[in-house]
Formats: sequence, C-alpha cells, structure tokens
Amino acid sequence: MNRTKSVPAIGILLVFASIFSCGELDAPLYCGESQSEYDDSYAFCFEGEVYAKCNGSTYNTLDSFCYKNVLYEKCGGKEVDFSDSFCYQNVLYEKCGGKLYNPLDSFCQMGNLKSNKKCPDELYGQKYDSLRTFCYKGEVYDLCYNKAYDPSNQFCNGGYIYSKCKMEGGRLGSYDVSKYGCFDFILYDNCDRIVDGRGGPCSYEDSLGISLRCKNKDTHKIVKPYPGMECAGDGKILGEVKHVGLVYDIKYKTVQIGEQVWIAENLYDDNMNDKYDWAKAMGLQPECNENPYYRTTCTGGLGQEIPCDKPRYPECETSPLYGLCPQGWRIPSSEDWQELVSYVGSGNIENYGFNAKFSTYIIDSGPVNGAYWWTSDAEGKRNTTTSYYIPNMQAYNANKYNASKWADFSVRCLRN
Repeated sequence: MNRTKSVPAIGILLVFASIFSCGELDAPLYCGESQSEYDDSYAFCFEGEVYAKCNGSTYNTLDSFCYKNVLYEKCGGKEVDFSDSFCYQNVLYEKCGGKLYNPLDSFCQMGNLKSNKKCPDELYGQKYDSLRTFCYKGEVYDLCYNKAYDPSNQFCNGGYIYSKCKMEGGRLGSYDVSKYGCFDFILYDNCDRIVDGRGGPCSYEDSLGISLRCKNKDTHKIVKPYPGMECAGDGKILGEVKHVGLVYDIKYKTVQIGEQVWIAENLYDDNMNDKYDWAKAMGLQPECNENPYYRTTCTGGLGQEIPCDKPRYPECETSPLYGLCPQGWRIPSSEDWQELVSYVGSGNIENYGFNAKFSTYIIDSGPVNGAYWWTSDAEGKRNTTTSYYIPNMQAYNANKYNASKWADFSVRCLRN
C-alpha cells in the first residue's frame, strides 16, 4: 500500500512567505510623459526630467545645479562649468587663460588680462566692466547687444539701437517702438497697430494711411524706399531688374536692405548655372585665379591695362570686370557685405527678403551645404579671396570665409 507523506501546514506557509518576501522586486519608478525609468537610490524626477542626485540629495534644478557632487546656485539662470568659467555678481564669465579675475578691474582679450578703463577718466574715475558697459561723458551705460551707442541721440530697446526723435519742445527723446517709428527725427505712427482699419509694418503720417516709409517687422527700422522700390505687406522693400543675357533676358527680384539694394536671387548664366569660380564670376580670364597681377583686357582711360587685383577699378566700370552683374550693378566687396551684416545686426537676414538659396558647394575640404557667395576682393591675394556664407537655414546672418578662387560659388549683385 502506497503512503503519501503529509507536509505540515506551517511548512507550506513558510515556503510561500519565502517566495513573496525574497523573490518580489520593488515596483519601478517612471518620470514624465516619456515614462523614463529611474532608480531613486541615486536619481530623482523633477518636472518630467530625470536628474542624478547631488551628494545623495534632491534639489530644485530651476535655480541650482550639481558640479562634481557639490550643489551650487545657477549663475544668471545658467549652469557653470568651473573648469573654464566662473560667476561674478550673477553674471557668467569665461576664465582668462585658465585664470579667474575681477571683471570690475580687468577684462580678457585673446587670453590675456587687460585693465578695465575708468569713467570718466583714468585718474579720478571708477572702473567698470568694459565687456558689458561703456562710458559716455562720465556716465556708465549698458552695452546694447555688445555695442556702444551715443546716449545723447540714441537709445537701446530689446537689443536694438534706435535714433531718438524730436518730442514736444524740440527735445530729443526715446519712444515706444511698438507704436512709433522715427525718420529724420520725425515721429510717425506704426501700422503694426491697427489704425483706421489699416495694419502692417509701415509708417505713415496722414489720416488716409498713405504709406511713406517701410518698417521691418523684426527691428522696427524705418527706411525710405528708393525710386522703383515698393513697400511690401511684410515690411520688405522689393523691386526687380532685367538682366540682358547673350541668349535671353532674365528678370530678377531685388530687395532694399537699409541703404543697399541687392538682387534677391543668385545670378544665372544662359545655361541656368548659378555657380562659378572667382575669375569667371568677375568676368576675368582664368589666369586671374592664380596670378593677381595677370594683365587683363580691361584698358583704363590712359591706355593702361588693369591687372586682376583691381577688378573694381573705376575705369573698368562698364567692362566685364564688374562681373556677371547687370549694368549699373557690381559684385559686392567685403565692405559691402559687412555693411549688410552690420545693418541686420542680431536679426535674421532672411526676414529682410535676402532669399538665400541653400545648396551643396565644393570647397577645398570637400562638399559642404549652405549658401556661398563671392566678393570682389582680390588685391594681393594669389589664389584665395574672401567669400560670405550662411551655413544653413537656421543661421541668422552671413559670415566671412577665405576660399580658393577655383571653388564654385554663387554671385549676388549690389546696385551701384
């Protein structure tokens, strides 16, 4: 007869207790909408993000940060990498040559400490932080987006410098740039606010709302359109020009930006190509890409030949040396480009109607994406010259780039 041994009830309970007490894991923790899993023994969740604890403790990441397991307050709302930066009076500074310094006494220039200037003079003045402030007639003012200005007839608003305008009694004063604009010291209403049913980024002076000036949406700068240019509804100043080609004519859009008028498209040849080496863009012989002193076919008023390094020589204004541009236009110099960059300032060059075309260009290091344009600069440069480029559609402004003259870049023309 088979017999089955019975297990005492207490033994069964101990087995189940062992299973559920020793084998069960703690429930995982999740953070935020992404449901990121974390271990609260060394991490914590704050406003939907997971952070490492600092010396075993949680903290408010909005006003604090952890550096090498030590908790610090943020500097002007920013974390500090103490290996190359430091905080002074809640302002973040980079170390100078790896060293700390007092920003009220010194400033850093190319890795070297320089003594700050004093205001109003070096003998009796007080030192000030020249990286963030400037002295004008004995008073210290904050820089306006890193730029000094003349407080007697200018003021800073939102990082932009505006001219003061004549107020009652003829005195110069600042004004609300969201409501008014100033041109030739005369204050105009802005159409940004609806007046008599009219709106838009312009300025006008009569009750009929006749537009007299164009005002850019971003900078609120007012510009008088040149003849043939018209204010558009978005603040751009637009026109067009016809380029007479060897095979057919092309109409190009133009845009006025400040006191300059640019062709708002890349220039095409009769084969609809918009990329050229420097010599071809300038209408020069190919030898000019290698020898800046090569004699060209342009003859000056005294019968002299003009070398490649003088492509914008006045005697050659009506010759191909003004490049592929239409008559009355030229390939811009570095100074022309810099005037454009300075006018736009911290704004977006595309918002003015520059209309950059992004593509793939071949440079010395290989293919790059962006928008690249030649300058007319050539003096003393054997096989390189200056160009300007915008690296991508997210970039705000143009940058200088030194390139081989054999690179294939685009051309933008500037009205003389």
